[in-house]
Amino acid sequence: MAIRATDPQGAISDAVMVKVNVIDLNENPWLTYHSVGVREQTAVGSELAPRLQGEDVDFRNSILHRSNLEYTIVSKPAGLSWVSLRTDGTLVLSAEAPSFTSSVTKSWNMTVQVEDPQGLTGQGTVNVRLLDSNFNPDVTSRALTFPESTPTSTTLLDGRQASVTPMGTDQDNDVL
Repeated sequence: MAIRATDPQGAISDAVMVKVNVIDLNENPWLTYHSVGVREQTAVGSELAPRLQGEDVDFRNSILHRSNLEYTIVSKPAGLSWVSLRTDGTLVLSAEAPSFTSSVTKSWNMTVQVEDPQGLTGQGTVNVRLLDSNFNPDVTSRALTFPESTPTSTTLLDGRQASVTPMGTDQDNDVL
């Protein structure tokens, strides 16, 4: 850049070339809100998708864009003890998830920190949701003997009233 200085009367002036170097400062990485669903009865050790992906403008045009970030859990509720986090942002089912019942919490938030190679950090929220699995119904078999074409509600030969009602249960409380 050229800078010219002139005295107030305009009689004397001089110009000089000035080189300006802009030094890039390290910017903090950040982690946007993530939501992860976990089906009940998912195998312990399973990786939960999607993997967390923080952002860092300092590496945006680099092959190392996201691979240079490390993740740690800052805080999580006690009810979420069955989820852990690897430093690469992969959430892992580290213990058996609770069963999906009406009395169980089905959604938890935890705070995760993302750190760049220069030590700057940012935080974000990760929501973990417990998802219901649809189970096969259990059918109880009972042995009853009736003459063929007996109505479902009838009087037996000994005078007792009999009623046949198929019965079944389903862990999900689905109507059978």
